[in-house]
Amino acid sequence: MQRKFSPLLYAKIVKKSTIYFQRCARAEHLPLYAGVKSWYTIKKQDFKYKGGSIVLYNVCGLSCGGCPHLGKECAGCHSLKGKVYWAPYTGGDICPIYHCCTVQNGWKHCGECPQVPCERWKTLKDPDESDEQFQQSVNARFRALRFAGAESDLQTIPGVGKNIAQDLIDLGYPTVESLRGQDPEELYRKDCLRKGRIEDRCQLYVFREAVYFAGQEEHDPEKLKWWNWKD
Repeated sequence: MQRKFSPLLYAKIVKKSTIYFQRCARAEHLPLYAGVKSWYTIKKQDFKYKGGSIVLYNVCGLSCGGCPHLGKECAGCHSLKGKVYWAPYTGGDICPIYHCCTVQNGWKHCGECPQVPCERWKTLKDPDESDEQFQQSVNARFRALRFAGAESDLQTIPGVGKNIAQDLIDLGYPTVESLRGQDPEELYRKDCLRKGRIEDRCQLYVFREAVYFAGQEEHDPEKLKWWNWKD
């Protein structure tokens, strides 16, 4: 495959997209989300979601949860069998990572491959990110692959309702266990970047309480009240 994916995506899609999608791309260290809106509105590709199973996580560990087209025009990369909107920019009609993982090797996801992160993964590196940031992205995707098949139990955390649970899932933390050892300040920062706005501080307070809940076997009842985690 031609290694021109990231530069082309930035040059021809990201610049045409809204500030929201650009910020979303920066938050995830990958320009995929940024191109979605432009592709469907400018290119007008006929990917219409007909109903059925939606697969949130891709074989590479990325979550489609941040895309507003999920469940509308698209059912997710995995459900499309890799025939994603940006595939023509790679010189083919299917994501090269999906093709390698599932078609050539028959794996469920890249976490089963001993060579990850391979050269194909590196073609998806955001041109503006450092090697350290890229490694953080890789680590986040491995974490997502680890928990992708797990049923979310986030709403067992006091104060975490449906909306905040979905926010955490979209950030790559779909279970209580996945929150252990995480930095709630960093979760809040990424959530704001992903949404393209400054979230209410109450979101941060709930994140603090959720991380505390995940990291402790026994809980102080007062610390299970999110408002007690205010600055």
